[in-house]
Amino acid sequence: MVIGRVTDDQQFRALWRGKEVAQIPIRALTKEAPAYQRRTARPANHDQMQQLDLSAVQEPSDLSAALKQLLASPNIASKEWIFRQYDHFVRTNTVVAPGADAAVIRVKGSDKGLALTIDGNSRYCYLDPYVGGVLAVVEAARNLACVGARPIGLTDCLNFGSPENPEVMWQFSQVIEGMLSACLALGVPVVSGNV
Repeated sequence: MVIGRVTDDQQFRALWRGKEVAQIPIRALTKEAPAYQRRTARPANHDQMQQLDLSAVQEPSDLSAALKQLLASPNIASKEWIFRQYDHFVRTNTVVAPGADAAVIRVKGSDKGLALTIDGNSRYCYLDPYVGGVLAVVEAARNLACVGARPIGLTDCLNFGSPENPEVMWQFSQVIEGMLSACLALGVPVVSGNV
């Protein structure tokens, strides 16, 4: 199954049932794409968060209770209750079901598979947006590697507050810079997304 071809004419073409329905110069989607030029401001509390003395954090008196509290966090807790509500075996293509490091779907009529993962940690992005962006990309790459896949593209889905708030825009831009650094290091393009 062919879902796309690379050509040398610097044009993006979309076809529907064999008929061309769109043609856009690649530069309009990449180097010359419109970009917001919004004001950014590093949050006043960001430097303070970076100075936290971890030696001042006391060890919990009840480690079992602390572990239960950690495991209850949405960032750590199992997401099984969500993905088990959906039939992920529709069309009998699922090879590795959700809940593993990445799901794998076979491409019928071939010996190929498509591995998918969703990763990111909002707490990391809050504490250090640049590092959070890097870690989201490399976590996804590691999870794909764990099922024998190689990352070939990334779709982002970034959810922040209002970009009109300079502090939010700073966090947003830092996450993007972190993701860019990781993508360049791994040779993985961002092929789509929404913000």
